[in-house]
Amino acid sequence: QQLGGISSICLVYRVTNSIHLIDPATNQIAELNSTTYWRYPFGAICNPKQLVEYVVMDIEPIMDKERKVFPGQGAISNRHVLADIWVVKASELGMNDNTIHTRTHLGHVLKPGDSVLGYNLEDSNVNDVNFDKLDRSNIPDVLLVKKHYGDRSFRRRQRIWKLKRLAEGDTAFDPDANDFHEFMDDLEEDPTLRQNINIFKDKTKQIPVDSDDKYDETIPHVTLEEMLDDLVIDDVEMEEVA
Repeated sequence: QQLGGISSICLVYRVTNSIHLIDPATNQIAELNSTTYWRYPFGAICNPKQLVEYVVMDIEPIMDKERKVFPGQGAISNRHVLADIWVVKASELGMNDNTIHTRTHLGHVLKPGDSVLGYNLEDSNVNDVNFDKLDRSNIPDVLLVKKHYGDRSFRRRQRIWKLKRLAEGDTAFDPDANDFHEFMDDLEEDPTLRQNINIFKDKTKQIPVDSDDKYDETIPHVTLEEMLDDLVIDDVEMEEVA
């Protein structure tokens, strides 16, 4: 009740001083502070390594008047668009005509033909006591997480910005690690997430001009206005990561 009656299955879409949750089936959001979390702790039932690529076959936005509401319901996100969506696994495209229907909060960024990453809850072996108590009829077959923009190496090549962090010797974070690139992808896709992060222009990078490597404006990116000029600080050793 403290979270406005939000569903038991939600996505964490941002972590700051609080955990920000969204229910993809209703667009309802909630903010969970540390005090509440430690009073009622819970764990994740899926992790990013379990994400599956799907292809959007059809999508229909849900109008406000068609949404289910109830007394005491919490806030509804105005940054997302609720939609009915039909998808198939990318690995089964052309081999399986059985589409999977679910609801998503990504109606503002998805269209037929797009790729989207999600969790296959129907076939997942979730080992969680709280999950086992849920009514299976209320558990979606697929929980869509975010739009998939394709080749990550292409995104990295056209990235003209970088981050800086204090050097930590041999234990420094590996800038080539997948987790770090996923973090940079998240920064590009979420302007709110990068508001309090210093992003610097990478003078070694230029917007690609080759015909085989054109700059793709449809892929989320950090604008030039958000980038700081690179600084040289002599008294603090810094490590560049790009």
